[in-house]
Amino acid sequence: MTMTKISIIIPVHNENINIIKVLNSILDLDYKNIEVIIIDDSDDGITDALIRGWLEVHKNANFVRYVHFERRLGVSRARNIGLKLASGDYVFLLDADVLLRKDAISRALKLIASDPNIGAISLLYLHEKPDFLEKVNASRYIGKVKKGPLATGAVMIPKNVIDKVGYFNECLGYPHQVYEDWEYGVRINKAGFKTLIDGTIILTHLRKISLINNNNNNPGNNLNIILSRLRGYISRRRAEALFRVLKAGDLKLKLEYSLYALSSWMILLLLFTHALHYFAVFTISYFIGWFIYYLHDFGFTKFKDSLLYTFIIIISRNIRAFALTLWLPLFYIGHMDKCNEQI
Repeated sequence: MTMTKISIIIPVHNENINIIKVLNSILDLDYKNIEVIIIDDSDDGITDALIRGWLEVHKNANFVRYVHFERRLGVSRARNIGLKLASGDYVFLLDADVLLRKDAISRALKLIASDPNIGAISLLYLHEKPDFLEKVNASRYIGKVKKGPLATGAVMIPKNVIDKVGYFNECLGYPHQVYEDWEYGVRINKAGFKTLIDGTIILTHLRKISLINNNNNNPGNNLNIILSRLRGYISRRRAEALFRVLKAGDLKLKLEYSLYALSSWMILLLLFTHALHYFAVFTISYFIGWFIYYLHDFGFTKFKDSLLYTFIIIISRNIRAFALTLWLPLFYIGHMDKCNEQI
C-alpha cells in the first residue's frame, strides 16, 4: 500500500543556521514519503550558502528541492510558489525556525485524515523560554486538540482544501503587511472546514540569531513587547490588513469586530464625557462577560491564564477595531496599498 505523500514547504528569509537545524529535524522524521520545497529569498549572503552546503553534504536527500530568488518575495508569495510546485496529497507549511519532532508529520496526518471536515491542523510551537504573551496565548491549547486560528509556522492542509480555497493573499504577510495566516484560516472556515490546533505535542520555535541574548523573563521587556504590539495595532497598515481579513470572513466575524468597534467608541465616549459611573459599569460588565467566556474556553483550573488572556484580548481587539473604524474611509475610497492580490 502506497503511503500518502506530504509536501513540506519552507519559506526562508535570512534564517542563518536555523534553517539547517530545521532540515536536520526533517531528516529524523519517522514519516518518509515526503518532498521538501525550500523557497528562499535571503539576501544576507549566509543562508543561501548554508543551504547549498547542507545539500552538498546530504546528497541522498534528493527529496529536497531548493529554489533561491535574488529579490524579496514576501512570505505569502513564497508559500504560493511552493504550493504550485507541491505534488503531495497534503501540504505541510513549515517556518524556517520551527523544529519538527520525530512524530510530528505522522501524528498530524493521522489526525487530519480522521475527519474530512478538518481543513487544517496547526501544531503548537513555543520558544524554549517563551515570553509572557506567548505563554498566556498558548496555555489554552496545551494538552488539547481544539478549534483555533490557523498558525502557518507548522500546519498541515489537505491538497483538496487548497484547491477549493486558493492561494495566500499576497497583499498580506511580511514584507507587505500582517495577518496572512489568519486570513487564510478564515477562508478555510468560510469554505466549511474546521481549523484545529494540536497542543498535545509542542514543537520548538527557534529564536532569531540576533535575539538569542535577549532576556525574555525581564518584566520590563514583557511590558515593552505589549506596548509595541498595541502601538502597531493602531497603524494604517494593520488596519488595512484587518479590513482584508474581515472582507474574506463570514458574517459572524464581521459582527464580532463590529461589536468590538462599538464597545471601543462607547468606552471612549463615556470616558471623555466624564460619565465615569456609566463608564465603570459598562467597562466592568464588558470585561466580566468576556472573562466568563474565556474561563469556560480555558478551563476552570486555569483561572489566572483566563484572566490575563481576557485582559490582553479585550485591549488588543478593541484597539484593532477602533483603528479600523478610523482608517475605514480611506479603504473605501481606494487608498489601500496596491499589490498583486494573488488568491
